[in-house]
Amino acid sequence: MKGFMVIMVGLVVVATFLLLLVPYLSTRQTLQDSVTFVSATDGEERNNTVFVEIADEPEERRRGLMNRTSLGENSGMLFVFEGESVLYFWMKDTRIPLDMIFISGSRSGDNIAGGHSGEIASIKRNAQPCGGDPCETYGSIFPAKYVVEVNAGWADAHNVREGGTVVINYNRS
Repeated sequence: MKGFMVIMVGLVVVATFLLLLVPYLSTRQTLQDSVTFVSATDGEERNNTVFVEIADEPEERRRGLMNRTSLGENSGMLFVFEGESVLYFWMKDTRIPLDMIFISGSRSGDNIAGGHSGEIASIKRNAQPCGGDPCETYGSIFPAKYVVEVNAGWADAHNVREGGTVVINYNRS
């Protein structure tokens, strides 16, 4: 009986350790997912990085940042689409104003430092929350494959402009 109790206590300790470890590992994966705005059209090099949550499935893209009451200063959401097209977003049930940065995929297929390179196709600055119907839609001016949503004002504060270079790093299958 004593041996059984030792085994049970050991299993409880291992289970507790694993329960504490899983959220940590999940957070570390999220920290690797990022978008770095490398340069602006004025030629000045910058390295402004946003750590992103990934929305690459239809349900994740539909939900987006709905019902969030805050977003970290250098945090955002990266929406990933299969191919490039003119994309439309709305702010239904989104509670915080956002900048939407529409990014084209790499035209040459090149990767930069292990990430996917892209170019900022267009930016919708300061998109306002919408709690009811109908909600205004915001579209990319040019075809885009990615959209990064960040807090309103982030793009201006970091001198992010159309035509700038972007490196996208994410590991999601």
